[in-house]
Amino acid sequence: MTFEEVVDQASAMLQRRGRVTYRLLKRQFNLDDEALEDLKLALGAALLMTKGQGAPEVEHAYTQARALCQQVGETPELVPVLVGLWRSYVMRPQLHTARELDETLLCLAQRADDPVLAVIAHYALGLVRFLLGALPVARQDLEDGIARYMPEQRRAPVFRMGVDPGVSCRAFAGVTLTMIVARALWPRRVTVRPTASHHP
Repeated sequence: MTFEEVVDQASAMLQRRGRVTYRLLKRQFNLDDEALEDLKLALGAALLMTKGQGAPEVEHAYTQARALCQQVGETPELVPVLVGLWRSYVMRPQLHTARELDETLLCLAQRADDPVLAVIAHYALGLVRFLLGALPVARQDLEDGIARYMPEQRRAPVFRMGVDPGVSCRAFAGVTLTMIVARALWPRRVTVRPTASHHP
């Protein structure tokens, strides 16, 4: 059985039952830890598309995948897992939790000296700070992402996780700058209220 067939069957089981344990999937498909890690990542992406980015099932799948990644050390799969989990928190909106993941992504980018991951980390930081109403800091993060972005980075596998972070940095930097200027020109009319966060 190919990995794609395992993902399809596991997704079907998940759709029928609503929830399955990873122990059951490991036993059912005779998976080692590495294959189970790949399956969790694939199921997280599948759930993200079928249930929506903020669905509790998405958070659960990515949380489990993150725990498995941490057991085996920092693997290449950790970045898409963290980004998937980050999206879930942004959509819920649990922005302070998302910001903690932003910091983790930035540390990983700096440690690996990875310009592609740096763009993703700065986009994540900038977007969350924008949503929290911290416009000048958000603008700087987004501009840092723009400075590190090169169009050929689009071919990197991690960029295939949805939106192009480099393009998104430019878009949100523009909106952020517009809001900063509007706030300066019309201080009494323009107020930025942080997005509600359900963080404890």
